[in-house]
Amino acid sequence: MGRRDDEPDDGTGNTGNTGNTGNTGNTGNTGNAGNTGRDGRMLMPHPAVLRRLLAEYEATAVNEPADATGRPGPRTRDLEYTLCVSTGTRDVRQALETARRRLADASAPAPAPDPVPGAAHAGVAD
Repeated sequence: MGRRDDEPDDGTGNTGNTGNTGNTGNTGNTGNAGNTGRDGRMLMPHPAVLRRLLAEYEATAVNEPADATGRPGPRTRDLEYTLCVSTGTRDVRQALETARRRLADASAPAPAPDPVPGAAHAGVAD
């Protein structure tokens, strides 16, 4: 779909898409708005990814020297941001707490499924 003759050419090459305003419902990014899926539930990183991210943050926060202003180093700040985004929080302390809680929940054994009525002997030879 190309640009109509009466549409101005903005020079970006984005012709024919003038009605798409993007993520207008996500302005301000309050709460977990930026991390929600189509069904409104928060997207969760895989526990292995979260575990690796948490371990890297903890090691980097201890080993990376602070910058000239006394703030954490750049890699530590990057990891803080990624942890916050991954956990839907805005504060690294909350992000760490949430990440640890999710990892603990992920390592807990899953409850046994409810038995299917009448399936106790299905397909099993006596």
